[in-house]
Amino acid sequence: MSTNERSIVVFVTDQFDTAPPPDDELGLAPPSGRDCADFLIAGLRERGAIVEGPNADVSLNLWAFVLTLGSAGYRVHVQWIPGAESKLGRGRPPVGHAGWCVSVSRKGWGALVKELFMGSRPGVADACAALSSVLAREPRIRQATWLSEGELRSWL
Repeated sequence: MSTNERSIVVFVTDQFDTAPPPDDELGLAPPSGRDCADFLIAGLRERGAIVEGPNADVSLNLWAFVLTLGSAGYRVHVQWIPGAESKLGRGRPPVGHAGWCVSVSRKGWGALVKELFMGSRPGVADACAALSSVLAREPRIRQATWLSEGELRSWL
């Protein structure tokens, strides 16, 4: 399978907080993972990418941001997946490590139309490569594995 089709990376780390953040002024608890999204955004910006966000999506329990590389735009979702750490690699991860999921999709109407009518996701290889380089520089991020949506569904 090509990197172009592998649009979701899962990994284990103790670097990001999984504790529920405090409720906002409306009494809604934002999802865990803001620090993970901020880490990715900072690394992408250091590499010259343009990033908008992050924004909390409480209904999906994730953080989302828009990544622009050249003329291509991508949506990136960052989410803590409870229990995922035990499914990555062999053996149990060290205490305090958690499983995280980062998904990438093309942004824009053309990408949406292609995804809806052709059943395929437009290329995301450049965004995947940029995210891989950010993750690879941090030694506390372990067992990074790229998956397709189908592989993630069967894996969880």
